[in-house]
Amino acid sequence: MELSVKTLKVAGIVVLIAITLYIAGRYTMKKKAEKEGKAPIKSEDLPNSGSGIPKGWTPSGIAERLYIALKGWSFGFLYAKNLRLYIELNALTNDQFVAVFKAYNRAYDKNLREDIAREWSAYGRETHQVEQIILDRAERLEL
Repeated sequence: MELSVKTLKVAGIVVLIAITLYIAGRYTMKKKAEKEGKAPIKSEDLPNSGSGIPKGWTPSGIAERLYIALKGWSFGFLYAKNLRLYIELNALTNDQFVAVFKAYNRAYDKNLREDIAREWSAYGRETHQVEQIILDRAERLEL
C-alpha cells in the first residue's frame, strides 16, 4: 500500500498539532500549580491557627526540595540527602508541618504523604523509621 504525499502531510500536521496541544497543556497546568502553591495558607487550616509559624517563614522552599527529592529515581544513592530533608521536616512545628504538606499538595497537584510512602514501596523496601514517623504524624494531623 502506497501512501500519498498529501496523506503524509496531513498526518504530519495532525501529529504536530497533538504535540503542540500536549506541551501547551503541560505548561498551563504547571503555571496554574505554581500560582496556587504561592497562595497563602489560611490560618484556620493549621492545627494551632498559625501560632507555630515564625514570622517570615514560608513552606514553599522545603516543599520544593521535597518535590525534587521525590520525583527522581535515586535508587537509594541520595538517601542521606533525603534523610536530612525528612529529619528537617519532622523537626517543624505542627503548623509548619501542615503548611509544608498543603503547599506541596497545591503546588504540584500531588499528595506528599502518598509520595513519601510510594518512594519506599517502589523499591520493595520497608519504610525507614524516619519516614514512618513522618507518615504517622501526617496521619495524626489528618493530612
